[in-house]
Amino acid sequence: MTTDPPHPVPAGRTEERAAEPNPLHAEQIRLLFRFSVVGTLATLLVVLLLGAILWDDLSNHGLFAWFVLVSLVTLGRYGLYKAFVQRERSAAEIEPWEIAFLTGVVLAGICWMTIGTALLPDLRSRPDATVRLTRAD
Repeated sequence: MTTDPPHPVPAGRTEERAAEPNPLHAEQIRLLFRFSVVGTLATLLVVLLLGAILWDDLSNHGLFAWFVLVSLVTLGRYGLYKAFVQRERSAAEIEPWEIAFLTGVVLAGICWMTIGTALLPDLRSRPDATVRLTRAD
C-alpha cells in the first residue's frame, strides 16, 4: 500500500531533495522566503501609513533618516526574496540565503526598536493627537 504525498513535488525534484544533506532545514528556509513577501509588503504599507501620520514631525532629521533607512531595508528584503525565488535552490546553497534572510530580519528589528524607543515624537504635547473620550448623559 502506497500513500501519495499531500502536495506532489514536480518530477525530477524528488531525487534532488532526497539527496540533500538536511532536506527539512532546506525546505524550512525555502518556506521562510516564500511566505516572507506578505510580511515585507505589509511592513512597507505600515511605513507609508506611519509616514502619513507623522508627516508634520518629519522635519526631525533622525525621524526622516529612520523612514529612509527602514524603507531601504524593506525594499532590500523584498529584493532578496525576488532573487531567491528566481530558481530552485539546493541545500548546499541554502546557508548563505539563510544568513541573508536573518540579516534582513535583524536590521528590520533594529529599525523598529529605534523608532519605538528613541525617535517617536512626544504626542502628549500635541492636542490634536490626544484622543478624548466623553460620556454623554
